[in-house]
Amino acid sequence: DVLLDVLQADDDNGDITDGTPNGDAIVEGFAIHGITLITNAIFNHTPLEASLAEEEIEVSATIILDFPFINYLDEGQMYYRINGETEWQVAGMENTLGNTYTATIPAQPEGTVIAYYLGLVDTFGNSSSTKPIAANEADPNIPYYILVGLEDIMIHDNDFSEPWGQWDTGVSGDNNTTGDWEVNIPIGSFSDDGSNVAPDTQTTPDGELCFLTGQSPSPTGGIGENDVDGGHTTLRSPVIDLTGMTTPVFTYERWYANAPPTGANPGTDWWQVQLSDDGGNSWVYLENSRTQDISWRRNAFRVEDHVDVTNEFRIQMIASDSTFIGQNLDGGSLIEAAMDDFILWDLGIPDNINEVDATDAFQLYPNPADEQVTIAFDLMAANRVTIEITDMTGRTVFEENYGELFVGNHRKTIPTKSLPAGMYIMSARMGSNVLTQSFQVID
Repeated sequence: DVLLDVLQADDDNGDITDGTPNGDAIVEGFAIHGITLITNAIFNHTPLEASLAEEEIEVSATIILDFPFINYLDEGQMYYRINGETEWQVAGMENTLGNTYTATIPAQPEGTVIAYYLGLVDTFGNSSSTKPIAANEADPNIPYYILVGLEDIMIHDNDFSEPWGQWDTGVSGDNNTTGDWEVNIPIGSFSDDGSNVAPDTQTTPDGELCFLTGQSPSPTGGIGENDVDGGHTTLRSPVIDLTGMTTPVFTYERWYANAPPTGANPGTDWWQVQLSDDGGNSWVYLENSRTQDISWRRNAFRVEDHVDVTNEFRIQMIASDSTFIGQNLDGGSLIEAAMDDFILWDLGIPDNINEVDATDAFQLYPNPADEQVTIAFDLMAANRVTIEITDMTGRTVFEENYGELFVGNHRKTIPTKSLPAGMYIMSARMGSNVLTQSFQVID
């Protein structure tokens, strides 16, 4: 309202939509402080996380802007980039129905990862209401991600599945005094206004646990009682074998706070994520940012866009509290981080397989397997059963027809010692149905 009043006072013809004598300078000055003619827009969007291959992708949002501010909305825009691209492509959002605006991403092949964010532009060319917040900044927040034609292969969630084993919740060289990474139930910490600083939720359905930097003593405790202090703390994955996969993609949910309300030295400390293809001897950055997002956010990346696909992949996440003697609180900040649901994706199972949901139909263990793998399944009616194992290229490495089996519980154990380490798909053909599940063989 103040910006509008100033422009109206500067106007010389009763119509500020065609500009005012000093309009550009006025609008630019207000924009520096985050105020535009459309700052009060209600801009809602539900992130799109997955899409079918070779189909156009529609991204929609609702924009609610009261009169007279709606007159100063130029357009909604979607910014997107494909896989490892560094330049953003821009697509205008068309008003398709009521308050709904839609933009389209061209059809993409399977195995594509699309990053995107949304924003509004006023009639003076200023951007506002970016979603996710700060995704358009020089030190950007992570955007939204769409996975095209991919299926989840394995997940580490700390509750039900730890396929690659235990992660390191601290490594040589860490020097923080409090706030070590740990696996625990998030209790949360809260600012005076009731907003979260540390998480009080995790992201696994029906789960309880996540990785976090020091469990809060209690929901009513101080917001800095067990945050990261005096240095950095590292969460490092085990070595993961990705050989034999077609297009390995990882996603993870992360939480990072370095500038909460009342926090000292806001925005001065780093959240870093690094990748390695040689077991941790060398690292490249995936994230290296001082921009917080105090919420659970999903990041996604294709491995091949950053490092080679090898049998020695690792990832590590570092939360830091820098020390600068002589500054306010010696440079200390309020730092909280968390991570959950680390998921490996790859191209889906071929369309010519009649696939049904195998989650409750059979169990496959151990996963990963070394010497052997066992499949346990129930038959509701007598049926012919054939079990086949294929590698990620579709080549059959094991197949056996067990003939007609009776109603009830069955277990079949298959040796895997002779199989090269890597990812495989087990298919259990039971009559006209095929139950499938991926698993990993390790040395």
